[in-house]
Amino acid sequence: MLSSERQVLIAEYVSSRGAVGVEEIAGRFGVSQMTARRDLKALEEAGMVVRVHGGAMLRSGITRDVPYSSKAGSLPAEKARIAETALRLISEGDAIILDAGSTTFALAERLHAFRDLTVVTNDLKIAAELADCRGIRVICTGGEVQPGVYNMMGPVAEGMVAPLHVDASFIGCDAIDPSSGVMTRNINKVPLKRAMILAASKPVVLADHSKFGLRVFAQICTFAELYGVITDDGADTTLLQALQDSGARVIRGEGTPQGTSTMKDDIKTGVKTR
Repeated sequence: MLSSERQVLIAEYVSSRGAVGVEEIAGRFGVSQMTARRDLKALEEAGMVVRVHGGAMLRSGITRDVPYSSKAGSLPAEKARIAETALRLISEGDAIILDAGSTTFALAERLHAFRDLTVVTNDLKIAAELADCRGIRVICTGGEVQPGVYNMMGPVAEGMVAPLHVDASFIGCDAIDPSSGVMTRNINKVPLKRAMILAASKPVVLADHSKFGLRVFAQICTFAELYGVITDDGADTTLLQALQDSGARVIRGEGTPQGTSTMKDDIKTGVKTR
């Protein structure tokens, strides 16, 4: 595992617990205590944690995000599988929303072949990726830009998305838990993410397996509010079963569906195809 990948997972682990020790981090991630200290130092320099004697704690659990530079290098193969599966829910002529994030960016990278598509996004990198695609109309939400994360948020963005109706929205998150639903560590992101969910006929969460089984600060939505959750084949089957028991539709990015027949049939039979 790359150090940038591991640091993202450590940041999420600290976020879910508030404070952890070096020994605990070393044991959980299979590294030496020296390596764990180096990872915590890097996270402190990125503004994610504060190092304390023997470990680290959150600097600000309600407003801090993992920097894009760290997320971009984390689990690229898994994000690619998730994006390929999500692509099968998009048709020519659709209007979609892409939430900010590295997994939704992976989906954006796969949209270039479309010749009639409208994409609404709050992600500057996604907007730049698609700006020169002749068949894609790109609409930015506007709003306040977060340095190092490159997303737009706040009342301007929320006001732009609220009146829309799109075929699908693809939402990012920081954690998914059977009892707490879909969550983010940054409470300020919740109103815009909820607006994206409400605007779509098919709101879908994209989340790699590292997000599962964690609980962070703020709930975005319940599973009942979603069309489904797409993850990769590294997700723990026991946890996926618990999610399904709590009402979630889950499909793995390898293409093997889990959950209710409606989502399974859509993916398998190509109801939504390119």
